[in-house]
Amino acid sequence: MTVYATDYGTPRLPSNTFATVTIDVIRNDNCPVFRNTPYGASISQSIASGTSVFRVNSYRC
Repeated sequence: MTVYATDYGTPRLPSNTFATVTIDVIRNDNCPVFRNTPYGASISQSIASGTSVFRVNSYRC
C-alpha cells in the first residue's frame, strides 16, 4: 500500500511512503472484498507509535 500524507501548513508539504498491511482471513475460504475504498484518515503528529488509526471491514467475494 502507498501512504500519502500532507500537512496543513502554507505551503502544504506532501510526502509518500510504502506500508505493509497484514490481512488475517478467519473462517473463510474466499478472498476478502473491501468496502468504501480508498480509505483516509486525519492523524495527529503527536499520535503514539503503534496506535490503531482505523479499522476496515470486508465481505466474502
